[in-house]
Amino acid sequence: HQRLAHCGDKQLCRAHMFSDGVPEIRLGKDSALDSCPVCLAANMKSRNRGDGETCYLLLYDHATERLDGVCRQSKAPPIAWLKKWLTKNVKDDVKDRYVFMDQGGELYRSKAIRDLFEKEFGYEIRVTGTGAHHQNGLVERANQTMDKAIRAMLIGAGLPVKFWPYAFRHFLRIKNSALPRRDSTESAHQKLHGEKDNLG
Repeated sequence: HQRLAHCGDKQLCRAHMFSDGVPEIRLGKDSALDSCPVCLAANMKSRNRGDGETCYLLLYDHATERLDGVCRQSKAPPIAWLKKWLTKNVKDDVKDRYVFMDQGGELYRSKAIRDLFEKEFGYEIRVTGTGAHHQNGLVERANQTMDKAIRAMLIGAGLPVKFWPYAFRHFLRIKNSALPRRDSTESAHQKLHGEKDNLG
């Protein structure tokens, strides 16, 4: 439970199917995870990330269900990082390319970001309403899950919030390797590399 970012019961019981080095776990009806003191504390903590890298960009690739992201010290659009990511990950055979952007967000307001997606990589930009989380549910849910998991990891390890960027990167590896969506038969790592990752 702790090694897998304080994930829920169902994900914990399925994790061994997606990653080597994770033992098979069977929980009874009355799971002790419901009363995990670290999880309970993480639910009560605010999202203060302290000094250092306080902003992040989270990407969700619908084709592979992979989460990727970058931590930053400012909300300035990470154009160089996005261009590198898109160059590495966008496949020519993918026809329906689209990206959701919050119309009130820094990415949508940046002409350079819009040009990068639309003109250089052929994406359709689908604008969501400000604060309309239901319009981009997959990423919004991932944000909530990630925030809670990272708070739990830091609390459980007794680390201050300045380690948030490291926990962010660690969570992405765990999520992509062992914690796919409920209806998935493969992890994002398996879809990308054709084999299980080893978290042992």
